[in-house]
Amino acid sequence: MKNNLLAVYNICGIRGDNTKHYIKCLETILNQDFDGFRVVLSSCRNSKECIKEIYSTFGDKISYCITPELHTVNITFNNACQKSVEEFGEFETYMYVDSGCWFDDDDVLKSAWDCYK
Repeated sequence: MKNNLLAVYNICGIRGDNTKHYIKCLETILNQDFDGFRVVLSSCRNSKECIKEIYSTFGDKISYCITPELHTVNITFNNACQKSVEEFGEFETYMYVDSGCWFDDDDVLKSAWDCYK
């Protein structure tokens, strides 16, 4: 698979558990009609239960970058990108996806890619 785009879905457990919401949002990302993208979950201070439920839902369909310590979003995003590059190689571009975001259509990544290119 060509490494066109890394979508980093960022979640944070400081203010509580939104596991069901995270799963719904991740599903909309995975349902994109676009080749050459990978999703990594960037988690900061989420509970073990949250991570286990997400993993039981998606398994190896996504990658995981778990940060148990408290860090700013730019630190956790950069860490997720660096770890992904170590594992999969460089990507042409990197996309931050906030945990509050979901994709209403299955062509959002394709449209973003076309705009980027």
